[in-house]
Amino acid sequence: MSGKSNQNAAPSGAATAALVHDLNNVFGAITGYAQFIIEDAPPGSPQVDHARKILGAAEQGAALAKSLGLGANDAR
Repeated sequence: MSGKSNQNAAPSGAATAALVHDLNNVFGAITGYAQFIIEDAPPGSPQVDHARKILGAAEQGAALAKSLGLGANDAR
């Protein structure tokens, strides 16, 4: 591949920022619904345990998305 092709394959800072924003919206919705389950399910129920796992995964995903966004800003 030529150098020019490699440059076109890399996302722009604006495209990366838009992607990070969209991912954060998804993770925010997942986090919100998991919190609803935790609040509404009986304490100690399997639903609470499952919702906590979902919440943890969503938080990890949001942190990963944030790190992608920070990397895009550093590349400028």
